[in-house]
Amino acid sequence: MQKKRIAAIDYGKKRIGISITSPDGKIALPYKTIDTGKNLEESSNNIINSLNPYIENIKEIVLGNPLFLSGKESEMSKEVTKLKAILSKKLNIPIILWDERLTSSEAEKILKEQKIPRKKRKRKVDPIAATIILRSYLDAKKI
Repeated sequence: MQKKRIAAIDYGKKRIGISITSPDGKIALPYKTIDTGKNLEESSNNIINSLNPYIENIKEIVLGNPLFLSGKESEMSKEVTKLKAILSKKLNIPIILWDERLTSSEAEKILKEQKIPRKKRKRKVDPIAATIILRSYLDAKKI
């Protein structure tokens, strides 16, 4: 069986948003929010455990890279690069860094437009941001 799914990760200081494609690999869907670990090692384990139900069908993981608007690397993007290295050692799946500038703002805007209360938005913004990252990646690949 050919692996078709792609997962995306929006890594944050407190929470990590995860998105995954539909079984045919064409539609980006919000999956879940998980807590960021105490360190990158714990965060990587949290991500892998969350993806576990789908891991056999995932062909790529897209990891949001939070660059500055200028395109330069931020402190957070340096952390994301380290996370990528840790995940790469643990998984036999290609991991792609993908520009995620303004995705959390865009996700917040979408949730506000849907009139979702602030408390509920808090846990939903991250998987929506991951879905925006994944959609951007899929659009660029023209799947």
